[in-house]
Amino acid sequence: MSVANMEEFISRYLGIPTNQVKLTDIQQKVGEQSDTLVDRNVCIVGGCGSGKFEVGMFLKWLWGSDTMFLLPRKTLATSLYERAISGDKRYYGKSNWSLQHSSRAEDRFFTEPNNVTTIDQVLGGYYFLGTQDAIKWKNTIQKNLIMDEVQLVDPEKALISYLFMLDTCYAYNRHFAFMSATMPSALRTFLEKRYQMEVIVADKPAVKNRKVYLHYRKEIDMEAINKEESKLILLTNTVREQQIFYEQIEDKERVIVLNNKLLPSDRLKVEEAVERYFGKGAEASNKILLTTNIIEAGMDISAPLMWTTIASVDSLVQREGRICRWGGIGKMYVFEGQCAMYNEGVMSRTREKLFGQKGKEWTWKQHLEWVDEVLNPLYEEILQPRNLQRKFLTLQRGRRSDLIRDIQAVNIIVDENPSINSFSKESISVSLSELKRKIAPANTLYRRNKHDVEFILYPQVEVGDTLIIKGTDYVYDVLGLRYMQGEDCMSFPEDISDSHRKLYTPYVDEPFSLHAKLVEKMMYAKLKEDKLCEYTTKKAHVISRVAGLHDIGKLDVLWQGENMANAKQTALAHFSHKPKNPRVLQNRNHAVISACILEKNVENILFNVVLQHHGRKILDNATIHLDEYELSPLASKALLEYGWTNPIKKQDKNRDYHYGNGVMHPASPEWGLFLYIVGVLQEADIEAIEEAKYLLQ
Repeated sequence: MSVANMEEFISRYLGIPTNQVKLTDIQQKVGEQSDTLVDRNVCIVGGCGSGKFEVGMFLKWLWGSDTMFLLPRKTLATSLYERAISGDKRYYGKSNWSLQHSSRAEDRFFTEPNNVTTIDQVLGGYYFLGTQDAIKWKNTIQKNLIMDEVQLVDPEKALISYLFMLDTCYAYNRHFAFMSATMPSALRTFLEKRYQMEVIVADKPAVKNRKVYLHYRKEIDMEAINKEESKLILLTNTVREQQIFYEQIEDKERVIVLNNKLLPSDRLKVEEAVERYFGKGAEASNKILLTTNIIEAGMDISAPLMWTTIASVDSLVQREGRICRWGGIGKMYVFEGQCAMYNEGVMSRTREKLFGQKGKEWTWKQHLEWVDEVLNPLYEEILQPRNLQRKFLTLQRGRRSDLIRDIQAVNIIVDENPSINSFSKESISVSLSELKRKIAPANTLYRRNKHDVEFILYPQVEVGDTLIIKGTDYVYDVLGLRYMQGEDCMSFPEDISDSHRKLYTPYVDEPFSLHAKLVEKMMYAKLKEDKLCEYTTKKAHVISRVAGLHDIGKLDVLWQGENMANAKQTALAHFSHKPKNPRVLQNRNHAVISACILEKNVENILFNVVLQHHGRKILDNATIHLDEYELSPLASKALLEYGWTNPIKKQDKNRDYHYGNGVMHPASPEWGLFLYIVGVLQEADIEAIEEAKYLLQ
């Protein structure tokens, strides 16, 4: 392989003649090293607009396996997804990509061969933060990973958590890549040593005949912005700043507002307008794109002039990439504003670089130098072995705020007539602080409770909840959802994108032995097909046999009794009616009973598979308490029908489980393997339930 292979690939992928392909410096370098990269992990550092997307797709082709593209933000994921579909159809004649993030949940478990998703989604799977998230990991570990725009990931939380996940991927011989325009040399060196990565850094700017001149100002000059006749980008770090500047723009017809407070359908329309006026080949205009930092990476847009609130140097480099993106001469004005969200030390060093800048050209060479000088001290500290070890120990706690980011937010749906049907409407994410200070005092809060809605008070709200409000003291307009005392917000529209969500039919009365046999059969087939490693292949029969008994705890006399299954002749794994009093099982969780019953019959990893097949059982060193249990008289018949004749504990006294009892967590050596098996079990369990419904019709 050679540079010619890169030229031919890009030609076919973009649908242009080979003689019109002009490789960027980074594309040239990757093409020259393609023979080496077939069996190597790779780190790509190239400027904004240098064609890293095409490099990523070339690596996917080079590695010849299913691939996941990981982005730090939903906007970037959606943009890359559209490009991937178009490119694959041109190159392969078809596309088998899916998109998965909190606003477009098209492939919750990453079942499609190729996926575009966010880093949150993948880390949620690896750290088992959701009930069925192990299925995400089961499908992730079988794919190669490409992480783009790595500079947007919190280096002290999500990035380190991602590295621990990559340790497992590396152990299973997965390929992976990092791509960025602003990766400091401290991180590049770390990756090179830890994963034998090939580091490729562009020597030249991405675009010829392009110059951007940098200016630093204490304050924004709204008078100059109002007088400017050409199009420009006005970028703020917060929505609050955006609203303040919007009021100061004299001609509102010029303004296109883009932020994360817009409904998904409206945001799509805004992004289409952004593409029309700021995209490649856009018509000339005097439009002002008033936006937050959601455009600073991954959006293929440009303007000759940008005013931006000060940010960390890596973010400023990314923002600079939206100025004269395809050539020309542009200006970038950086002014002081709200920037508390950035690291204090990083901001101090960034200001030192910016101070006195009054129109000097900002070159690619300076980008690399500034990023190293500003960010290396932070990354050198974070990546020290003692800090990594301390972070590794926090994995036992399993809190999202420790592992990924502190997502203190909920989703809000405005509906003047709250009902279960309200949840089919579009929603907007708001912070818990805004909910507490502004939304909750003026609105009644409603949350879903199975097939109905329930009134709740603010203290009952949990992070990630989807809440319905009537919209008192709120308004929705061009600036998105915002507080406005005395106003009533209109009801949100239906979410027409919801049609892709898979709906499962209600349970039927399903015999325990039938469900166990179906799970065992499906589990065995999946393990043999995946061939993840020698353990899962050679022990497929043993693993599947134990997996069939993952619900053996449901043979408890209380589960089968009149308050729950109300089984008469045959023990049930699932039942169609609503239980009378599910609280009777509060400390007799069926998964814990299952593990207790099988503990002496299985090795530790399978004990954990049974114990935690619905999710992680221990957080923050808590203890799992199990009340005394006793199996139903129907249990013997059910187990005999399944073919299990080994002796089991039909009853046991009160007992506790904790980490000292062998309960696994993400810091456990076999965590990746354990979680894969749980993922296969969860997938087999879902499919077995659907198959049983068909067989019992």
